[in-house]
Amino acid sequence: MRLSLFVAVAFVGLSTPSARGEMVVLGYSSPIHDRYYPDDGTKAFLGDAYDWSGVGRTGGIGYWATMISDTYFISALHHHPADGDTITFFLTDIPGGASETAIVESGAAIPGTDLWIGKLVTAPSTAVERYAILDLPSTSDFLGLTMFVAGKSGTADPENMRLGRNVIEDIDTVTVDATTATAVFFDYDSPLVTGPYDSVGADEAMLVSGDSGGPNFVLTADGLALVGINWFVYTASDGSVGSGSSFIDEHLATITAAMAVGGEAPVSITAVPEPATWIACTAALAGAAMRRRFGARSDRRRAHAA
Repeated sequence: MRLSLFVAVAFVGLSTPSARGEMVVLGYSSPIHDRYYPDDGTKAFLGDAYDWSGVGRTGGIGYWATMISDTYFISALHHHPADGDTITFFLTDIPGGASETAIVESGAAIPGTDLWIGKLVTAPSTAVERYAILDLPSTSDFLGLTMFVAGKSGTADPENMRLGRNVIEDIDTVTVDATTATAVFFDYDSPLVTGPYDSVGADEAMLVSGDSGGPNFVLTADGLALVGINWFVYTASDGSVGSGSSFIDEHLATITAAMAVGGEAPVSITAVPEPATWIACTAALAGAAMRRRFGARSDRRRAHAA
């Protein structure tokens, strides 16, 4: 399903420490949704089966950096680390656990997007994960896929990450501030409305200010694969709300060319599991989730950067 979108934009800057918050999760439970919840016997982290070590953050404001090769990472143009910033990568999900740091050498915008690609001075060890980019034959192949959505948990940076999920409802062009680009739309909607895709129940996530630059992943047979980078939130004229991310796959050739300058290249994954495979992988996490349906959307959305 593709929606014809008209978006009126109100840009919200994120370059001050006060631009903090906590990503909204419908049935939020800290032991389930906060990566760094203490390992006290009650922890049941949503992402426990997967490797999040390649999702780094800076201290202070807390900029995101998601590794896509040995020294290259991806973030958001309007909310990214600066040259010389220190990125911390935590190797475990335990507070105060082992970590590595790396310094940002340089970076550049991917033209015509809210994506920003950065380069580290030196590569972290192989204990830090590098993530593939999901590259499917058609945009329509992404619709209905379930994503992990990373955002802020409200704890002190850089040990700060909350994880929720959502379903890709639409991929279409949007204008936010002066940037017009293709975005991944995922709703945060009322259980009273109906639509084409299943919700993820209690894990359903919506971005807030400060989440920009965080990654969205789809689970594939080869592990986590990047789909988007958090960008904006929107309100439709019917009052429904949701979030949007920069659609990485559309710019894979440009990203590849930028990385080639440094002698590196991204890895891409070209297939995802059948829906039954995803259900089998996540059944234990979703057993208690409320089942809902996505709502029909107005074609008028008002968006601002997250």
